[in-house]
Amino acid sequence: MTAAVCLECGRMKTGAWKACPVCRFVPESLEDRARHLITTDHYLKPDKLEAISREIQAGQKPQFVDEQVRAVMEQLEQIDKDPREKQRMQRVKLQVRLVLIALGALILSGIWLWVNRG
Repeated sequence: MTAAVCLECGRMKTGAWKACPVCRFVPESLEDRARHLITTDHYLKPDKLEAISREIQAGQKPQFVDEQVRAVMEQLEQIDKDPREKQRMQRVKLQVRLVLIALGALILSGIWLWVNRG
């Protein structure tokens, strides 16, 4: 799992682009996605992430190197344009849906067996 900092509230979260469990912010713009990716354990050591988290919670804005943000944005643009990446994401989404359907069916089966035990 990727440790990340929410750049809105400063709380630690799992996954750069997932909704913050505290403030529910989701980075959507290319620049927001790049900045949130930079503030993960993929780019920074845990102690630096914790320092950024404390700074944001204290009301300070983190400083980014413009060249690094642009470079990450360019990488993300390339990924967004790659049809293989879109196909891979579609497969992942399908797999997640199938797992959720199977889990739901298992839960409903368990409830049905529990209600009809006897």
